[in-house]
Formats: sequence, C-alpha cells, structure tokens
Amino acid sequence: MLASTEETTVNKLLNFGLGALALLLATGTALAQDACTTTTEGTAKLAEHPAVRAFYDALSTGNTDLVDCAVSATWTNSPSGPGTPAGPDGLKPSVGGMKALFSEYSFETQDVVVAGDKVVVRSMVTARQAAEFLGVAPGGDAVQFQTIDIHQLGDDGKLAQSWHVEDWLTFLFARGALPIKPAS
Repeated sequence: MLASTEETTVNKLLNFGLGALALLLATGTALAQDACTTTTEGTAKLAEHPAVRAFYDALSTGNTDLVDCAVSATWTNSPSGPGTPAGPDGLKPSVGGMKALFSEYSFETQDVVVAGDKVVVRSMVTARQAAEFLGVAPGGDAVQFQTIDIHQLGDDGKLAQSWHVEDWLTFLFARGALPIKPAS
C-alpha cells in the first residue's frame, strides 16, 4: 500500500492526466466542427492536418469550397498546365474537372510521411470514367491507380506548394487502351 503522500501524488497525476485527456477530446470535438474539417471516408488515415485532409476531400467529393481551406493564396502545383494561376483559383478547375471526367473518384490513403514542413501522401484512386480522357472513351468498370503527392506546408498551415505524379499508365492498361497488360 502506498503512503499517504505517495497516494496524493498519484491521484494528482491521474487527475492531471484525465483533465488533459478531457481537454484534448474537447479540442478535437471543436476542430471537428470547423467548416474546413471533413470526414470523407478514405481520407481517415491522413496525417492530422486539416489542410491536407481538405485537399483530398476536395478532390474526392468535387467540393471546390474545400480548396480554400486546403491551399494558400500563393500555392503552386507542379506539374501544372501553362497559364494555371497560383492559389485556389489554380486548383478549383481541376477539382471540378475530375468530377466531370469521373463519375466516381475517390482517394484511399496508403501511406503518409511527414518530414518537417513536407507531407508525402501515397494514395490509391478508384475512378469510373464518365467522359473521354487521354483518348479513351467513357464507360467500363471502375479502375484503380496510384498517386504520389508531396505537399509543402506554409506558415499559414495551408499547402504552399504541391508536386504530384499519377500512374496514368495503369489507368490506360485497365481501360484496355493499351495492347499489352503489365505483368502481375
């Protein structure tokens, strides 16, 4: 049995721990009610960073309002098309465009690596083609392909810069657009 002083110390530590846990839970609940915090299935494994979650939720849902929560006013994207503006105005057309090209388009996070101000996300995309894309007619079953994105966070907590690679070759194989299928 613990001495009276030791019991008091243990009780204080337990009370402090429970109080800290309650504060953490209350803070988490408040954050979950923030307009930029989303809960789209498939992004639950993302690093606990609201801007990163908002980025993938915008792409998955087509909700361009989330773009303002995700990227800074000076955000740049590489690669991007000629004349693509910086900031949310550079991403919103892509978000809307992906939902027009694909009737189903969602990200399932496979890996997240955080190093300093960079967040690397490897995702599996599931997409059902709804419009012509890369010379391939719409239709067919949903296909899956990978993406790898590197995001740099800015001082405002939003994405300042992104670099991305999509595995369009696997998409083309899956859609039957290429004559040879990759080895399994």
